Amino acid sequence: MRHDGVVGRDGLVRVTGAAESATLDAAAIAAGTPARELMRRAGAAAAKRIAFHFGALARNGVAVYAGSGNNGGDAWIVARELTRRGFTVRVRETDRPLGSDAAAAREEAKRDVRGDEPRGDEAIVVDGLLGTGSRGAPRNAVAAAIADIEHARSRGARVVSLDVPSGLDATTGSAEGSVVADLTLCFATVKRGVLVARDCTGAIEVLDIGVQVPRSSALPRLVDGRFVRETVPALSAVAHKGIRRKFVVVGGQRGMAGAVILAGRGGFRAGIGMIRACVQRDSIPPIQAALAEASAFDWPADEG
Repeated sequence: MRHDGVVGRDGLVRVTGAAESATLDAAAIAAGTPARELMRRAGAAAAKRIAFHFGALARNGVAVYAGSGNNGGDAWIVARELTRRGFTVRVRETDRPLGSDAAAAREEAKRDVRGDEPRGDEAIVVDGLLGTGSRGAPRNAVAAAIADIEHARSRGARVVSLDVPSGLDATTGSAEGSVVADLTLCFATVKRGVLVARDCTGAIEVLDIGVQVPRSSALPRLVDGRFVRETVPALSAVAHKGIRRKFVVVGGQRGMAGAVILAGRGGFRAGIGMIRACVQRDSIPPIQAALAEASAFDWPADEG
């Protein structure tokens, strides 16, 4: 997972559901960033990443699917930005925008974007049909558009979803009838549902759009490779097993030593100095064969 590293004031990616995302957006707007500016930043950032990942393919055309909500407004901005980069972009909208900000994004984009709808042979498909406020399986025109996206994907097109794949519940990960994306570009935070429904999301990137999370926030934080590198101290050149922590792994019923072996390997890779495995007696030989550095002993004969 890639992220810009500035979505929390402590540099950590936050995990949010639909309600928490709306609250963060509202706080950013109240602090002086207009909703239209957040939409512009989201669309511009997404277009930049699409061009980065799929620039060569996008020369064969980009199909943008825009819904009636703010996610559709983001999609119109993506269409405008990609057009300005020289790509051929065609847009299909399921309905006219319901909000003033999305409507303004549409009108601005239509000055640059060609008026015809996708032909079905575009190499890149941008999914901006439904956003984090969506609930339940897609219906009517949106469901039909998702079917068209799936058909394009079956023919080899790459699908990029904005914030969440359309039809995927941002909070629960329920994905009945949702888009299956090759790349999901989350705005400001990674959505909880995106982490749950990984079969629908493809690769995940979190893009900075200027929505900051206070240090005091109780929102879950995503532990990733960057977090570990910045948090876990480097081992000293004079470190030895006696000062590099110890832990015990308890498990290993007969024929079930695998979990203990994997836990032990993980511990050693994390820098643990001493590991002991407390297992059923018949599991001691395979564990010591796989974890030569660890010591092992069998379960006590009784609870005393």
